[in-house]
Amino acid sequence: MPGITNTFKAVHRAIKAAAGAVNLGEYQAAGAPVQCPHCRHREFNLSPNLGGGVNLACRKRYLVLWFAQKPKAL
Repeated sequence: MPGITNTFKAVHRAIKAAAGAVNLGEYQAAGAPVQCPHCRHREFNLSPNLGGGVNLACRKRYLVLWFAQKPKAL
């Protein structure tokens, strides 16, 4: 079973690397701080949107907010 063990280790390393590559933090849009409308949390993961904008995903509830323009990082 060493093949399966190595596969799990590789997946674990990939997840850790991807988590480190994601920008985390607080953002501001149109002069107001961005907060999750569900839980009011203010820390988000930033990722590009295939439509040309950006997505902010709440780190607590994973609710995704879509923006046409990139919000300002605080």
